[in-house]
Amino acid sequence: VLSILNKRYPSVEIVRVDPIGVGAYFEKWLKDQGVPTLPANVAEKPTQGKGKEFKNMRSEAWWSIRDQFNGGGIANLDSLSAKDRDDLGGQLTTPKYSYDGQGKLVIESKEAMKRRGVSSPDLADAFVLAFADVPRWAPMGSHSDIIAATIR
Repeated sequence: VLSILNKRYPSVEIVRVDPIGVGAYFEKWLKDQGVPTLPANVAEKPTQGKGKEFKNMRSEAWWSIRDQFNGGGIANLDSLSAKDRDDLGGQLTTPKYSYDGQGKLVIESKEAMKRRGVSSPDLADAFVLAFADVPRWAPMGSHSDIIAATIR
């Protein structure tokens, strides 16, 4: 990870890490190596007062990506290989969404996806962690200076 960060992403100022489960150990290791991290816990409560209510940060983060694609904020994925673009596109469009009894938007959980026979969207999760525009995960730098690290 450090080799990739140093060689391919030397301007990275902070690394978003999912601190749940194994990610907690990975975040600690990165910090021990001097890499600034920002915990991006998808199970936390979402940002309040954004006009749309979300069940959790996972829902807010995934919806942010949807909004960015629709608004043209994410448009050029040409640097990805055709296979990675296809894989990412498929994974980003696989989770379903619904509204809970309180009218809050919910993105389908990985457990529910697994029950449907769908694999975990690990590539899409990494993409969401890197590029979600959510206030709680606001980095010190711009989106281009963020790398997401997901450990599942």
